[in-house]
Amino acid sequence: MGYVRKTNKREIQLKPQMKIGLIYPNEGKKEIAFHVGLGYIASYARANHPEVQIQILDTRIASKNEKIKFLATEFDLIGITLMSGIFNQALNIASKIKERFPQTKICVGGPYVSTLESNILDYKVFDFGVFGEGELTFSELISYLKGKVKPEYIEGLIYRDALENIIKNKPRPAIKNIDEIPYPAYDLFKMKSYPIHRIVTSRGCPYKCSFCSSAAVWEYRWRKRSPQKFVEEIAYLLKNYGRKTFFFNDDSFNMSLQRAEEICDELVEKKLKVLWSTPLRADFINPELAKKMKQAGCYNVGIGIESANNDILERMEKQITIEEITKGIKIFREAGIEVLGQFVIGAIGETAQTFKQTLNYAINSELDFALFYSVLPYKGTSQWEYVKNHGKFLHHIIHEFHDIKPRVIFETPEFTYDERVIAIQQAKQAGFYVDDNRLNYVFDFGRTAAKHFQRVLPATIGNKLYLAMKSFYRNKLKDKWIKQ
Repeated sequence: MGYVRKTNKREIQLKPQMKIGLIYPNEGKKEIAFHVGLGYIASYARANHPEVQIQILDTRIASKNEKIKFLATEFDLIGITLMSGIFNQALNIASKIKERFPQTKICVGGPYVSTLESNILDYKVFDFGVFGEGELTFSELISYLKGKVKPEYIEGLIYRDALENIIKNKPRPAIKNIDEIPYPAYDLFKMKSYPIHRIVTSRGCPYKCSFCSSAAVWEYRWRKRSPQKFVEEIAYLLKNYGRKTFFFNDDSFNMSLQRAEEICDELVEKKLKVLWSTPLRADFINPELAKKMKQAGCYNVGIGIESANNDILERMEKQITIEEITKGIKIFREAGIEVLGQFVIGAIGETAQTFKQTLNYAINSELDFALFYSVLPYKGTSQWEYVKNHGKFLHHIIHEFHDIKPRVIFETPEFTYDERVIAIQQAKQAGFYVDDNRLNYVFDFGRTAAKHFQRVLPATIGNKLYLAMKSFYRNKLKDKWIKQ
């Protein structure tokens, strides 16, 4: 039997043991990847509310029957992670849940909530929003549903009061020691279905790049895990979920050279023999660290280059020059680490001429691989303010930006719509631009195939075979697929 508690003239149906569902609505959008954020939300909630039952649905890997069963289950609370590109999926799923179980409370969190903030509850199907770092806020929301705390005291929460007014509470301070957060709740995920292990060594970034909405969540702060705790988690994953390649899912792995060295030393000392890749800054590197990274299993790094024009880089607040980037690429290449360069089309001040300069740089550089993206303006970024004050929005609904083709969201007097379309075509002809999800499926197939070899072969042999397959796969298949 359940019971009813009255609060703010609203009734909340509770059960002796709460059931919570967490959803990653990712069908057909991004690559098959373990959702680190939901994993942490689940583990922190379970640590503070050990009696609750939690289930997780990743729509990208769930079978049809698993989706039907999940959506036919009556939960007390549903949590859905939101990014702009998957918003419509989330809205559709939430609507189906509300239609069948109108008493179920639905909470949304993630980057898109931190972008829209109070406006997220303009969508009536959502009952709560969590902005900023989510672990503590979601856990306290569970306490509210238990009748132990009032919603107005929960920092980082957006909710409706008894009069249906949307209330945004004050922001929640960031967790100071992220080592105190339990490992993600890996046991709640179908770990065998993920081709790589995703894991974080740190949270946030102190930089304020003009197009990046990360600050809406992390507040321009960088917080690090201890190298020992981090490597212990790698060992835990290997022991419990098999040998796979790792992706260090940081904004920037090498914000501290000393700590990056310590992680590499720990990996070598523990003889884990893992392969890993990570995003990082090209200017925070030296030959000694690059060699250590290679020795510790790093085979690939991703660098956000964005533009080859120093004036554009300065206006983007990247705090780096193209000369420093070029030097960093050379250091990694000499250490035997392949480099992925990522670029944007349409940054603040971009013109057809600066784009050509950047494209020529990508073609003639020492990069192993390059990707170009159309820059998307998000509320709260200087890129958004630039377009609002200096350019012209061609589309206005942020969560539809990803579906626009060609992906030209705005124009400026110095870089017109037609010039942007030509730039996209030129990047495509060079094999650098993808505006749909085909590349994700290409990579998913290759990673999944390679994963099976890594699981059955000794570490050293499996790693060598993985790298050989990856090289063949990328060089022989990728370009043909992209240029179609």
